[in-house]
Amino acid sequence: MSALPAETTELSPRRHAVRPSAGLQLRAERRAAQAQVHRQRVRWSVIAVVILLCSFALTVGVLDVLH
Repeated sequence: MSALPAETTELSPRRHAVRPSAGLQLRAERRAAQAQVHRQRVRWSVIAVVILLCSFALTVGVLDVLH
């Protein structure tokens, strides 16, 4: 009894086995990389908004003191 699948014999040409999960794995890695880029953009956007709000609050505070 052979360990090969029924349709394959020792004499049949060998096919290079491509893992079916290889494409899914590449897609998952790409999706993870895109998610990381998205998180970085969101993080920098939040930082920028915080800086703008602090600048506005500081300006209002200075103008209030000078008034």
